[in-house]
Amino acid sequence: ASGVSQAIEHSVVAETNLGLNARNTVYGRITWVQKTAEDLVLTGMPANQRFGIATLSAGYSREIYQLKRTAIAIGARTEIGDVPGSLQSTYGTRHPLGFALYLRLRPMRSTMMSDMDMSMPMDMH
Repeated sequence: ASGVSQAIEHSVVAETNLGLNARNTVYGRITWVQKTAEDLVLTGMPANQRFGIATLSAGYSREIYQLKRTAIAIGARTEIGDVPGSLQSTYGTRHPLGFALYLRLRPMRSTMMSDMDMSMPMDMH
């Protein structure tokens, strides 16, 4: 960091997901963030100049295996951005695209009944 007093930068995020069944999920996300030229490592402009940058992403994941208490899924996500026209020469486009393939490991939800028999009193000594 430059040691300069940082101003508040605003952002908005909205996301949703839809479980198609126990193993398949589709999801989407839209974001808008405010970043400075310094945050974006842009030269030739004031470090505190602000830019609004938006992204829209959509993805899909499929749970493929369960190992002990871990759910393993594979997925794909695509994203399109919207940058100000003044940054088009830096990004090469006003609408940068991205794509990712991933492997996700997630702890499985546990139920108290499967973890311990609640009908039995707990041993307190």
